[in-house]
Amino acid sequence: MANYTWHGWDSSNPGKWDDANNFTPSGGPPGAGDNVSVPAGSNAITSGLASGAATRLGRVHFEEGWFEIAGVQSNTGDTYLALNCAFLLLASSGTTYIEINSASDSELCDVEVRNTAPGGNGQFGAYIKSETSTTQGNISDYSQTGGSVIISPRIEDAITIKTTASVYGGECEFGHGCTLDTSTKLRIKDGSAVFRGVWTNCTVTLEAGAALRSEGASANAQSITMRGDSMFTPNISSGGADLVSLILYDTAYADFMQSGLPRTVTTLHQIGGRVRADPSAVTVTNLGATTPYDRTVVPV
Repeated sequence: MANYTWHGWDSSNPGKWDDANNFTPSGGPPGAGDNVSVPAGSNAITSGLASGAATRLGRVHFEEGWFEIAGVQSNTGDTYLALNCAFLLLASSGTTYIEINSASDSELCDVEVRNTAPGGNGQFGAYIKSETSTTQGNISDYSQTGGSVIISPRIEDAITIKTTASVYGGECEFGHGCTLDTSTKLRIKDGSAVFRGVWTNCTVTLEAGAALRSEGASANAQSITMRGDSMFTPNISSGGADLVSLILYDTAYADFMQSGLPRTVTTLHQIGGRVRADPSAVTVTNLGATTPYDRTVVPV
């Protein structure tokens, strides 16, 4: 294992990821198990983008102070930097387009996001997707404490998060191609997220400062537990957003009024908080603990 630093300054091929002269020390580009740092002051990564799909790296770290771009933006389709690595750390203020690759389903990538370029108006600071295989290029643990990220913007960008997805700051959109595995735990605190993918049987915990909006056609979850002043808006576009269990504490707020489509909550446990729903569209099958039970019914 060796540690390499990207600088991208080679006069013949600046910005080319598979050019050995764009790395230090000499002997690059990095090989299997090597770590790569992308520091402040280094160039953008704009060519040789597919070259890293097969080489299994250790850690790839986009460092604080890097303000460039990895990948190519285009009106006809963006080109992503293919990475096959065990750990991806985004801490820069740059814009990154990352395609996660692997040789098998057992090779997973842990992703940590601390910072990205600013998002807004439908744009993000980090775009993460998987290779075309639905069983490869997936994430084990995803952790975010800042920045603006979208994971799998399109259905064909299919990626599965296998273990945990934690958003403890910043904003994250789990796109149409994102699946939270049946054993995955989604946690949000002091951050916001939109979910457009598939999260069947996923367990969700919303802590203080969390805001979650679901937009997917398959927006079904095993259970959602809400604490503090967290907010949940199941704003589906088609199909149902059925919950096995919805549990509210403190001043949590669940607002089902953004969609009039029929949905079922199998068991509602309301120890605190507030639920806003239209009873003609939302069916609560069982009432569990409902100490200060407060439902605001707003007819259509």
